[in-house]
Amino acid sequence: MHGVVHGLWRKTAVMPLRSHTLAKAVGAIDKVPIVALLLGNAAVAGFVVVAQGGALVVAYSAEPDKVRDILPIALVSLPLSTIVILSSLAGLASTRWRRLILSGQALILGVGSLALFLWAFSVLIKGLPQSRFSWAPGLMTAFCVYPVYVLRRTVFEKHISTSWLVYYLHLIALMIVLPLDVGVFIRAISRMF
Repeated sequence: MHGVVHGLWRKTAVMPLRSHTLAKAVGAIDKVPIVALLLGNAAVAGFVVVAQGGALVVAYSAEPDKVRDILPIALVSLPLSTIVILSSLAGLASTRWRRLILSGQALILGVGSLALFLWAFSVLIKGLPQSRFSWAPGLMTAFCVYPVYVLRRTVFEKHISTSWLVYYLHLIALMIVLPLDVGVFIRAISRMF
């Protein structure tokens, strides 16, 4: 068992896979500049602010009793999204702190994507919420896979060239998240029939 786990991290475990077309595509994606990732993180956080903030405003103005359903999520997601947006601006202004800021953002987005994944899994297992519910297939997949990509580019950067597991981590996340995303979508559209 130890040898198998150790093989995930050994340098020789990655090198034969680098000649494949998939590995070359991953290598090309890894050339995305840090500035673009900071802008991407700010865009993701901005989307969360608009979605959560907008839902909170609509619930408060139209159905005040629904605020209690949204408020716990908004109390966490809105401040963290604001931190990501402000830190992106700081990272764009200072090249010295970019990698550290991006690493912190990757952890925040990673925790958020894990929470989203677990929530979607509970929806698939327990059923859809009784309130209005809509699902856009692919959106959850993007929101869960992107943070994994940023995590491997920052927090796990030292292991990208020595571990096939880290090298393909975002694709492994894609293979795990996409079926869940599609499953929730199928469950949502089956409610309509």
